[in-house]
Amino acid sequence: PDRGLMKRAYRIAAPTLALWGESDKVIPPVYGVEFTRLIPNCRHRIIKEAGHMLMYEQQAGFCDAVKRFLKN
Repeated sequence: PDRGLMKRAYRIAAPTLALWGESDKVIPPVYGVEFTRLIPNCRHRIIKEAGHMLMYEQQAGFCDAVKRFLKN
């Protein structure tokens, strides 16, 4: 549920990466799409074959996404 992020997201000034597991059952990927729409300068990436703990489930994909984001 929204805890006020929708009203405050526009204030985020830092470049942001929204990573989501394709099979996340805790916070569905549609939230990532919405956060990307609301947060200025936000990129969104879905990690395949991962759920809510994508950094553990798909370590290589997670690290690759973060490295690419930080390079740019």
